[in-house]
Amino acid sequence: KRTVCLDGVAEAIYKASDGAVRVSDLVQGDTTTMEILKVGEEDKRKHYRAVVFCESPLDTPEALERCRAVVDIDINQRTPVRVLHRRTLATRVKMIHSVTLKPINSHYAVADIVGSAGTYIKEFVHGDMGRTRPSLGHILSGLPQAATAPRCEILQLD
Repeated sequence: KRTVCLDGVAEAIYKASDGAVRVSDLVQGDTTTMEILKVGEEDKRKHYRAVVFCESPLDTPEALERCRAVVDIDINQRTPVRVLHRRTLATRVKMIHSVTLKPINSHYAVADIVGSAGTYIKEFVHGDMGRTRPSLGHILSGLPQAATAPRCEILQLD
């Protein structure tokens, strides 16, 4: 069992924040506490709004219908390239609960995306060089996951 000097952790937080954050009454969690946190994570939904660009048209009836059809789909996400330096290489199954597009023009849209906690939304949009499947490009185009999806980019994320 690993033990941590909690006073040292509190001091490190204080120093890292240049005195702006002070914590007290830290306690070491146990296995049961971590299991409760993990179970709660599976039930959480995160709501995002993004401005997206896609090389294939976004304003077609077919693309809009494919987005409306997204209801609780599983996606496979390998650890994103942008976080590989601090996260373990793994494939995680996450869920996209819904995608709603509001086209601005034929290649730009505002996307409302609801995903499970821990979903890398940026990578869902651009596919992360094929590391997230299906991606938004797969959904919009109707292409199978094995195919190369049309390029989609996230321009702003809220």
